[in-house]
Amino acid sequence: MLNPGRHPVELPLPGAADATPLVGRGVRTEAGVVELDGHGYVVLDLGTARVGSAR
Repeated sequence: MLNPGRHPVELPLPGAADATPLVGRGVRTEAGVVELDGHGYVVLDLGTARVGSAR
């Protein structure tokens, strides 16, 4: 995920809190939301996330 703007953004992503960040800057993950600072970025490993009742 990439935020090319200078203002922070929130992006909905189920399982975000359980995903493993591989690389990133200016990122926070919470239950179902990724928050990116201005010009922030992140690459997440979603294979580690628990989404719904699949696990």
